[in-house]
Amino acid sequence: MQYPIYAVYSTGGCGRGIMPLARAMLSKTDIPPDRLVFVDDSSSGTATVNGHAVLNYDSFLKEPAKNRYVAVGIAGGQVRAKLVDRCAREGEATPHPRRSTQQGSSR
Repeated sequence: MQYPIYAVYSTGGCGRGIMPLARAMLSKTDIPPDRLVFVDDSSSGTATVNGHAVLNYDSFLKEPAKNRYVAVGIAGGQVRAKLVDRCAREGEATPHPRRSTQQGSSR
């Protein structure tokens, strides 16, 4: 059975803050814990952070999965918007937040 894969995009402070919430939510499902990873563009694919694998975006897209979901853990609005747009544009991963932020908006 192929499970979806969930990622927190960023191993920085914001991403590490989101991960426990994602882990708690996933623990209430039948999805194995190893289906929750970090995505960091500078990763070589061999690192772990707080017990979770760290993959670069291309490796994340290559992981066998029924579906892909990404929580973008970037505090900076412009960078976050670019990553959300990238995930949505490429159509391989469903980003959260689902819409990019407006320039100058803190949402």
